[in-house]
Formats: sequence, C-alpha cells, structure tokens
Amino acid sequence: MTKQELASKVWSMANKMRTKIKANEYKDYILGFMFYKYLSDKELDFLRNEGITPEELQNMDDDDMSYIRDSLGYAISYDNLFSSWKNLGISLNAKTVSEGIDDFNRNVNPSQKMVFDHIFDTLQGGISKMGDSSGSRDKAVRDMVDMVNTIPSDKDSGYDVLGYVYEYLIYKFATAAKDDGAFYTPHEVSRLISLIVADSCKDFKELRVYDPTSGSGSLLRTIGEAASRYIPEKDIKYYGQEKITETYHLTRMNLVMKGVPSQNIIVRNGDTLEDDWPYFDENTAYQPLRVNAVVSNPPYSLNWEPEGRAMDDRFRKYGLAPSGKADYAFLLHCLYHLENDGIMAIVLPHGVLFRGDAEGEIRKNLCLEHNIETIIGLPENLFFATNIPTIIMVLRKNRKADDILFIDASQKYSKGKNQNTLRDCDIKRIFDAVKAREDVPGFAKLVPFDKIKEEEFNLNIPRYVSAAEEAEHFDLAALVNGTVLNNELDEDSALWSVFGGLRENLFTDLGNGYSSFNDVNIKDTVKEDESVKAFAKAFESKVDDFRVFLEDELIKDSYDVNAGEVRDAISDKLFEMISKVPVLDRYDAFQHFMDVWTTIETDMSVIGNDIDVCRQTEPNMVLKKVKQEEIEVQKGYKGTVMPFDLIGETFFNDEYEEVKSIRSEIESLESDKDSIFDSLDDDVKNSVGDGEKFKEADLKKYLKENSDEELARALEDIGKVKVLNKQIKDKESAILDKIKGKIESLTDDEIVECLKKKWIDPICSSLNGMTAQLTGEFIKKIEGLKAKYGTPMSVLKNEQKQVNFAMSELLGELIGSDIDMQAIASIKAIL
Repeated sequence: MTKQELASKVWSMANKMRTKIKANEYKDYILGFMFYKYLSDKELDFLRNEGITPEELQNMDDDDMSYIRDSLGYAISYDNLFSSWKNLGISLNAKTVSEGIDDFNRNVNPSQKMVFDHIFDTLQGGISKMGDSSGSRDKAVRDMVDMVNTIPSDKDSGYDVLGYVYEYLIYKFATAAKDDGAFYTPHEVSRLISLIVADSCKDFKELRVYDPTSGSGSLLRTIGEAASRYIPEKDIKYYGQEKITETYHLTRMNLVMKGVPSQNIIVRNGDTLEDDWPYFDENTAYQPLRVNAVVSNPPYSLNWEPEGRAMDDRFRKYGLAPSGKADYAFLLHCLYHLENDGIMAIVLPHGVLFRGDAEGEIRKNLCLEHNIETIIGLPENLFFATNIPTIIMVLRKNRKADDILFIDASQKYSKGKNQNTLRDCDIKRIFDAVKAREDVPGFAKLVPFDKIKEEEFNLNIPRYVSAAEEAEHFDLAALVNGTVLNNELDEDSALWSVFGGLRENLFTDLGNGYSSFNDVNIKDTVKEDESVKAFAKAFESKVDDFRVFLEDELIKDSYDVNAGEVRDAISDKLFEMISKVPVLDRYDAFQHFMDVWTTIETDMSVIGNDIDVCRQTEPNMVLKKVKQEEIEVQKGYKGTVMPFDLIGETFFNDEYEEVKSIRSEIESLESDKDSIFDSLDDDVKNSVGDGEKFKEADLKKYLKENSDEELARALEDIGKVKVLNKQIKDKESAILDKIKGKIESLTDDEIVECLKKKWIDPICSSLNGMTAQLTGEFIKKIEGLKAKYGTPMSVLKNEQKQVNFAMSELLGELIGSDIDMQAIASIKAIL
C-alpha cells in the first residue's frame, strides 16, 4: 500500500470514528495520538541503536531515564510506550492514556520545554469529549490507538509514512472544518511562497525563518523543505508564534515530525500583535528578534485596537492600521523583525492594495521606502476559511530598486467543486515571473515608481496588468461586408509563421486592411494542410528525443536517489525542448509531465534500492457497504508497483481485452437499468423495487399485469447481466491469477519495459497530444471568426426578408375573431 493510499484509508477511518465531535476538535486528538506514537517509536529506535531492548527499559532506574531524557529531550517509560498501550488490548482505557501523558510531562528535559512542555494537553483534555460514558470513552481511545497503530513510522522504506499521513490529515481536517480551517495554509500556496523565499536565501550560510501566525506549522515546514536544497538542515532555525493554544501544539508537533532538531525549534504561544517577541540572551542585553525570512498567512481583516501604539517600534515609521482591519499591523510586524538582507512574504486580502485612509498612508510609506518588491494576485476560493481573492506581497527592508512587479495569476488555477487549487504549472509560471522580473503580456508587469506615484500609491493590480479576457471586439465594416480585419488575424502571427501558406488557404487579402473568407471547409483545410502535418511530425520527433532522455534519467538499477533533483533535471530539459516551439505553452507541457510525476515519485520512493518490489503483489483492500456500515474487505490482489491493467494489456492482451469488454457491457447494462429505475414515479418504484433498485421478482409480477416497454427492457438487462456475470466469473479469475503470477515472475528486462510503459509512455503521449490540441483550438477560433463575420449584412437582410415573407404567408392562413384578425394584420404590417 502506498503512503497516499494509506493516508486516504486512515482519513476514511478517522472521519467515520469522530461521530458528533467537530472536525476541528477531533483533529487535535487524532494528531496528538499520532505524535505520541512518533515519539514513542523514536525512543525505541534510539534504544535499539544503543543496544538496549524494550524489555530492559522496564528495569531502568532514574539515571538511565535521565540519559534518555538528555539525549531525546523527553523520556517515555516502558508501560507508557505506544506499543505497550496497544498490547493492553481491551484493558487499555482513557485513564491509562491520561496518566501516561502526565508521566511524559514529568520526563521532559527542562532545556527542551519550549518544544515538548505540555504538548499533549489538548489530547489529554479532549479525552473527556470522546464519549458520553467511561465505557464509550475507553472504547474510543482503543479504536484510535488501533487506527494509529496501522501507520508505520520506521524510515527503512526511504520515506516518512507517519509524517506524510500526519500532513495529509491536517489538510483533510482543514477541508472538513471549512470556516475553522484558517489554521492551515493550502500546500500549493505554501509551495509557491517557499520557492520564492528559498531562492532568495540560497546563498545564506544559515536561515532563520519566522512565522508570527504559524497555525499548524505547514508553511514553516514547507519553507524548510525548500531551503534545505541550499542550506544544511542543521543550519535552519524555525521561529513561530501562535495565539490559539491547540494550534500552537500542532506547530511544534509538525516541526518535530519533520525531523527538525529540537534546538532549532523556537515557538511561542501568544498573541502576535499584543505580545511582541523580544529576544533575550543570557549574555546580551535586550534585543528584538531578527530573522532572514518571515512568512505569514494571518487572519484577514482582524479586529484589533491600535490606540496607545503610536510609539510601538513596529509601527511608528509607517503608521497604525485601523481598528477594524489588522492586515497592515501584521505586515509591519513581519517587516520589523526582518534582517536588512532578508525577505518576507505575506498572504493578505486584496483590499490592502487600494483601501484608503490609514491603510492608504501605510501603503504610501511602504512605497516611498521601496519595501514592496512583488505583488501576486491569486485566484479566488483557494483558502478554506474564505473564498475571497487574496494576494501574496513580497517585501524587503533595504531595496535599492524602487519598482514593483505586479503579477495577475487570478485566472491560472484548477477549478474544483468546493475549492480551487494552483496547479504545478501555475506555481512554476508565477515563480519564474517573480525570478525574471520581466513583463509578460496579460500576466506580469514591472512598474516603475513614477507610475505608482502617478496612481497615488493605489496598488490595485488591474491598474497595471490584467489577465481578464477583453470584451469581444466587433468591427462594423467587417460585419457589413462579411470580411475580417487583418489586424484581428495578425493576433495569431506566431501560428501563421509556423503554418506557412495556411492563411492564404483560408483567407484572401482584399488589400484594404480586410480579408474575405475562402469557400473552404475550415476544419478539413487546417487538418490537411502540409505545414500543419509537418509541424506535428517535427514535434513528434522532438518528443522521441525527449523519450530517450527520460529513459536515461528514470530507468535505474536503484531508486535511492534525490527525487527533486531528477524532477528538476527533467523539467529543465522539457523547457529547453518547448522553448524551440514558440506556439506551444511550456507551462502546459510542464503540467503534462507533473501529472505523471506524482506516480513516478511514489514508485521511486517505494522501490528504493530494492527492484524486487516490482515483483510484489499485495491484497487489494476496498471499502464495502454492509447494512449501512462500511467495512474493509479484500477484493483480489494488486501489484505493489505494477498495475494489473498494465501487465494484462502487455502480456495477455487478447484475454484481458475480452474480460474488459464483458465487464464494460455489464456496466453499461447496469447503468441503463439504473437510469430506467430513477425515471420511475414513486408509486411504480415501490411496486418494482426497494426504493433504490429493482427487485427482479417484483418487476416480473408487475409486468404480468402491466405493459411497459421501458420496464421490459430493464428486466431484459437484468437477465443479460446474469448471463454475463456467469461468463466473466471464471474468465476474470483465470486472467487475474495469470497477471498475479506474471508480476511475481517478471524478469529484470520486463520490469524495465513495464516501467517505461507506466512512467514514460503517458508523458510522451500527453506531449504529442499538444499539437492536436493546438490545431483544435485554432480551428475553433477560425470557425468563430467565420460565424461572427462570414455572412455579409446584405445576405442577412435578404434572409430576414425571406423569413418575414414566409411568416406573413403563414399568418395569412390564420382565421379568428375580428380582434384576432386586427392583431394579425398589425404583425403582418411590421413584417
């Protein structure tokens, strides 16, 4: 089971178990148990490396426990190990867990109190909410321990499964909590900020990063992951402050589970605006905290009280944010704590760019001091706690340049049912624009200070650049004459240069700035054009060369490699290839690659340095609904790495296709039958079914008494499905056994070929499809022009006359009362 599959399974179990507990509260309990397991297993790993068995831990005296405490920052007695709790079975109860947490608190190293002190208070306090009676609470505790115990925490497999599941659950609980999801910054936004910050700090010898509204710690954690490509992890220090106590615990847990050394975690529980963070050192006088990087996703437009803060060092240089909106108070707090060579990135509501009065004055002062470097407009509905459009503002303290880069990324996203997301290509497009600081039409604009001053320091993005589509233009002369303006055709000059001669095949230049439409079938003319065919063939050749590169990069004897470096090498090569084909969007190509990369990266992490994993199969566990309950049952097997579909199509194609064909026919019949049932009136549904589906005996009885072609067809479908299920049962079982056996006996060469089919074929197929997509969009655009302009006004007028005449003739055949005939005469006069 992959870590993604395991995470999804754990979420399903957790969501089912929480019953009436709010998602935002239940999150703290289950994540607390997961963190306890992490610390417990970490202690067992430490003891194992020291040559100490778990049994010897039972007999350790205070000195021995002190040694563990000094080494790890905490110590857990044998009876309170997570594994010991699990072994208690039915004897485990809420009291055991509560007493275990008390024991943990007593055994925290005083020097590590900032990291571990009372970190399980939320879990301990929440046990009382897990049931209405002591028995129900005890059962809830046992169920949760059983569930968390299914998650491995060893790192032998090359990736941190427990840490991945932990982060996944934070995301899922944020989704479920909706309005209470402000503790979590969507991972895509965190990744974008991390790329910007890490690139800016890549030459630093050490990094001190601070999040004054740290939430779950996901933003800090993502910054650290990105920065660790350039800076040793031991030299990255994490500072955080969080007002909500329960969420403050999450910050610490998240960073510890990331593997951050405890001495590099400096996190406080406090109100950032009310209780600023001075830094005290035993050997120095008071000094404020200064860091290389500050990142923040603060609560938007929070009420706060500015009165009495005029002399606060954080604000007095720029001004005080108004009482109803603390957005600029958070921004100025972040800027104050920044080193002179540092960078900060903050997520804010769009209104900070143009609101007036006190905010306008602060914005003016930030511009005069040249602090604002970049403003990125994000799509709406990215965040869980709000659906409003937001921005990322990037600032520095001592900028020499006075320009500001504006990026309108509001139209670059993947639309979801409940939440929009930034795609990999969107993140890269934005990051590349930030790094290049160059104009990109309709996306990015580098604006000089004089222009910003001219706009009176209003930074509303559409004043400088807009990705919104312009209103459709209609040329009056073209409409009258059935022609098209040459300037409108010139908008596709890049395509006309690639498709040489195609413009002449579609249009005739009239020499007066307009062209007429040739009497041709646009779709056929474009598809059959030799230059279009040549373009597709030339690109296919480039993709073939790229395939060779992919095989060299991806097909290895061992996958104990840095996946990020492999991904970047492939991305760079892909961009190099697409840059030579200007009419194709390199970011679209990048997304085609990244759509498959997730699978590749997962497989690589599972394989590690043991290629034999590709020969493994495992039970395929699925959820099945039984009496309103979902239970996990085994449905055959699946390949740990090799999909059954791929093996079936590769080695047993004829048999496998036959089974797939029968299965497809069964699904079609079932769908037809369900559609018929759904269309019935309620009284008929009750006569022939159980409210959800047909009951064959009732349907037969009904048809004996009533004639109904649709229901007769449904009965026929039921009979066909029965026959087909009998046919497929033995065939499917036989082919699946063959596939399972084949996976387990794959040769090394066969593994290589199958990995190529799983990883490389989809990438190349998607890339090759880009030319067909391009020509398809081009055909649609030309057909749109033809529909818009292709019929001259004189023809339209003549057609209108013919329609009016026909209508008048029809009206003349009508008879009625005197009043009716008068009305008809009036209509005929108008026509």
